[in-house]
This record gives sequence, structure tokens and C-alpha cells, in this order.
Amino acid sequence: MRSSETYQTVAGSIKVPRTLYRSGQDRCIAPLELRAGIIEGYWTPRAAKQAVWMVAQMPPGDVKNLLDLMGNMSPSESSLARLPKKFNDQWEPNREAFEGILWESIKVPEKAVTAAASLDGVMLPVKDGKRKEKREQNKSDGKRTRGPAGCREASCGTLSFYDAQGERLSTVRIGRMPESKKVTLKNSLSELLDEALRQKPDLTLVKVADGAKDNWTFLTNELPEGHEVVDFYHAAEHLKKAFDLSYGENSAKSKEKFTTYRHILKEESEGVERVIKALAYQYKQG
Repeated sequence: MRSSETYQTVAGSIKVPRTLYRSGQDRCIAPLELRAGIIEGYWTPRAAKQAVWMVAQMPPGDVKNLLDLMGNMSPSESSLARLPKKFNDQWEPNREAFEGILWESIKVPEKAVTAAASLDGVMLPVKDGKRKEKREQNKSDGKRTRGPAGCREASCGTLSFYDAQGERLSTVRIGRMPESKKVTLKNSLSELLDEALRQKPDLTLVKVADGAKDNWTFLTNELPEGHEVVDFYHAAEHLKKAFDLSYGENSAKSKEKFTTYRHILKEESEGVERVIKALAYQYKQG
């Protein structure tokens, strides 16, 4: 039979007549959609690629508003929300194979001498988290709620390459959401690093994270030997707490000391040693 269908292209919606075929009770087949690579019976590949990228940066509702302002594509918010889920249905069963292809396509920069591996997680509220029910259950059981009830952990990892002067050359980013203990992300980051070291075995490995125990259990035990570094933001956060304990929280003296030693920690070649000596002296002074 002949029938028309509306498709979303990067230039906007178009209505196209196409031929449908069906054998018995099987689902209709549209050769035009198969040859054009139409996704979800609606998106052309290029339009889908742009929409998925935008939905990865902002909520579907914001993407719709942006596209309305641009005046080309005009998908509904629900269509935008379904699109990454459709990709996910195809990605997850074949994740290891797809990631293997991706990692092999990534080339370590020629001037790279250092690779920095890092990961972190953040607890985010989810729609099916049953936050209120969990808090009430804990209360009735006489338990104290630990952490954000009704939340699950989103995680991210990076592998960055630096030249001999310490300038960052490139970064590969990985994300998972939600996933307890960052299990899949850790595996992906480990495999990505293996590929980088296969290409350039003499890379110096630096492992960077905050102070979370789970991060360091992975970085220390499951990655090759390397230098371990607490990231500057969290190191400075601990430095601020140390001076607050010594001089009073947010006191003028604490702020002055923190500003001075934060600069030393970041900018001076022996800044770490100087900060440790200053804190040790302050501890001895009581």
C-alpha cells in the first residue's frame, strides 16, 4: 500500500509518500525508512545525532525551546525524551563491542607523556526513587537516613593526556547514570587506559580523585601503578577546614591564611611540602 509519513530532518519536518509491505500478520516494512536509516520511524540519522547531542547537554524541554527558537527542527518534548532511551536499548546489550571500537579509534597524542585517570560520582534524585517512602520506612524502623534518600549515583570518568610542559592535549570523557558503585564506568575507564598504554607504553600514569574511599579502592588496586593525587579543589577544601579549626570558622585570620596557602599549594613547586609543614606547626601549637 502507499501511505505518507512525516519525518524529522535537520531542515525541519517533511511529509513523504512511501510504499509499505506486509506479509500476513507481520509488521509493515517501509523500504524507504530502511534505506534512509530512519530512527524510531521519525528521525533521519543526522537529525537524530544532533538531537541526542543536545539532550545530553540539557533537559528535553529546554532542547525543544531551543529548537523552536532556531526554527528548523520542531520535535515534541516527548519525542526528544524517547530518543536517547531508544539508543540506550541498542547500546547496552552491545556496550562492550561498541566501546572496544570507540577506544581503538582514539589516538593518544604524539606529544603526550602523561595520562591522568580520574572518576567521581554524584547522588541525583530520580523519579522512581520513592524518597518519601524510604524516609518514613527508616523512621518507623528506628533507623537514621544516611545520605540522600531516593537518589541514585550518576558517575563520570576521564582520561586526559598532557605534554612534557604539563599542558593538557586532549580528554576522553565517560558517563553512566544511574549506577551504584560505578561498576560499569570503572570497567570502561580501565579498558580505555589499557588501550592508551598499548599505544604508548611509556606514558606516566597519574590517578586523580577526591577523598572518597570507593574511588581510591579502584584507582589503587585495579589500575596500573602510578602517582596518586587528590584533586586541587578538594585539597583546598581540606586546607580551609584546617585553618577554620585553628583560627575559627570563617574568621578573618582563617581566610587570610587560607588565601595565602591555597596560592602556595597551587603555584609553588614545593607548595605541598610547605603546606604540610605549616599545618604540622599549627598542630604543635595546639
